[in-house]
Amino acid sequence: MSTQVLSEVEAKKPDGYPFHIGTRPVLHRDAAGTVVGHHYEPLTEWDYLHPQEEDRFMSADLHSTTLHYLRQSLKIGLRHRTELTTFTELRIDWQRSDMEPHGPDGIVFEGMRPGFDRAEGTLPVEDFEAKVVSVFEVTSASTRHIDFGDKFDEFIVLGIPYFVVVDAAAPNGQPAILAFKLMKSGYRLMVDSPKLGVRIPPLDLWLRWESDRLILADRFGQDIPDELELVDAFDEQKARAEAEKARAESEKTRAETEKARAETEKARADALVREVAELKARLGDK
Repeated sequence: MSTQVLSEVEAKKPDGYPFHIGTRPVLHRDAAGTVVGHHYEPLTEWDYLHPQEEDRFMSADLHSTTLHYLRQSLKIGLRHRTELTTFTELRIDWQRSDMEPHGPDGIVFEGMRPGFDRAEGTLPVEDFEAKVVSVFEVTSASTRHIDFGDKFDEFIVLGIPYFVVVDAAAPNGQPAILAFKLMKSGYRLMVDSPKLGVRIPPLDLWLRWESDRLILADRFGQDIPDELELVDAFDEQKARAEAEKARAESEKTRAETEKARAETEKARADALVREVAELKARLGDK
């Protein structure tokens, strides 16, 4: 096993179900080369380690929601770092004869040359002069042993500076963030802060697992909200704006009412003055 800090990194395979890792479509063609049908083949551990673009991986809801938040929060947290480019679930072709492509859950590059079409399923690293800063993986029960096994070792060979594992499928049932920094001797587990979690220096972001989910925080320790929190904040802002509008309308109505009352009082006073004047005039005539 690649690191001393892990335990029970074994594959979890559902009995009698060959597609626990995922599926790959296989096309059927006739003599003319026209597609006439297809079937699906189960993915192997090698396929998980070195995927093809058409591969589809099975994942639990916790894995999916964690990856979704990771994608969103990286983009938010690094939005002002124009020298960095973030991808999730993209096939990475290292363009090396000694290494097959990988499909990390998340990856951050520095100084990447512009022009890559995000509709493409594979990024050729050398063609775009993309320098890896950090790779992220979210574990699943059936493939966790690969993330901490062959993938761990191959990332060392590739010289990836920071390898961050969101261990959502920890065998003890307690997900955690395990971040590794590449040293001369290999990856070294980074020490985390009890309050903020672990900091990835080149990204200036903090990661921790809290309240049953992944949380990223910016350089100041301010948590990056998930979609529901953003929606709640939007709803609160909208409610405040509507309350302020209602208050302003109420103030306007009150002011208009007060103005009308004052005008009525003035009209009454003016009428009274006229009545007094008329009365004096009649008394003077007598």
